[in-house]
Amino acid sequence: MSLTPVFKPQLQEITRVQTLQGWQDLVEVHTLPIGQGDCNIITCNKGNNVILFDCGSIGANFLKNEDFKFLKSYFEKATFLAILISHGDRDHYNQIQKILTPSVTPNIQTIVAILGGIRSDYTVKFMKFLDKLTAENIVFHKGLAVGKFCEDSTIYFDFIDAKTEHPNTDKNQMGMLMKLTCKGCESSLLFAGDMEGKAAKHFATQKVGRMFLSATHYKMAHHGASNKANYEQWLKAVSPVEVHVSHKFKHGSFRHPRCEAYYRILENCPIGTDGPQSHKFTCYETSEKRWKENDIWYRVYSTAPVKEKVCLISLVFSRGSEARTGYYCAQPERFLSQQG
Repeated sequence: MSLTPVFKPQLQEITRVQTLQGWQDLVEVHTLPIGQGDCNIITCNKGNNVILFDCGSIGANFLKNEDFKFLKSYFEKATFLAILISHGDRDHYNQIQKILTPSVTPNIQTIVAILGGIRSDYTVKFMKFLDKLTAENIVFHKGLAVGKFCEDSTIYFDFIDAKTEHPNTDKNQMGMLMKLTCKGCESSLLFAGDMEGKAAKHFATQKVGRMFLSATHYKMAHHGASNKANYEQWLKAVSPVEVHVSHKFKHGSFRHPRCEAYYRILENCPIGTDGPQSHKFTCYETSEKRWKENDIWYRVYSTAPVKEKVCLISLVFSRGSEARTGYYCAQPERFLSQQG
């Protein structure tokens, strides 16, 4: 069984993630179907640098399989690795130790880590692992900064931290945001972690915050939550044409994503459409207290749209054009065996 992308007319004949690459492609972002959590692998096409932004989940996920061929395809040639973690909730980092083994990352020579929040937000076991892995090359981010992790000088990783904007003790609100931008590209991608509450409102109402939030593509905050995250003002500030959501299908406790957040996107953002083929998007309708399966044409993509499948979302940034999206779905138990 091949993983056939269901979207974008120019991708209809593509059956493998690797074939997305073109000579003008600069950087690729792959959001894994990690379950109730978040995991993003960013690869630089010039050089052998890889960036891991968050990687964790609550409960079962497809990484329980011992076959890591899927992940090896991203890491096997990498010599430099940057580990970026938005905040100290375990569903954003507790799979990193499982992934970063010698068999998966055989050629890594340099590892750096930039973490949101403070050291005590993370488990002692994880920090000991990270200290050893990075030779204590760890930064707990504060303020506004720019990172250069790809050898291509046109690619930027911008960070901003709520700590200096709105002091708060909540991990979600104390986390950092990251935006991937590319000079000469027509796209950018905002990673929001679990940003919510007063800190999220503060970003959306301040000039610097609004400028930072603005992006063509948006990794939805807090797995698509609507009660404290993804406010109307926030979404207007981001103003994306495409949205990605990472979550487990019908998670009983959190019920992510919420339909209310999806409706807000449609009402407040210039969200694009794809056709003629629709795709599935399942969300929790709070007012009716039930799950709702939707057939949509909007560019809102989920890692777990239906019970029978999980999906990998890939975004390829190219010079002089909008980022290209690949949406690859398969049965969970067969997902790993389809890549290599």
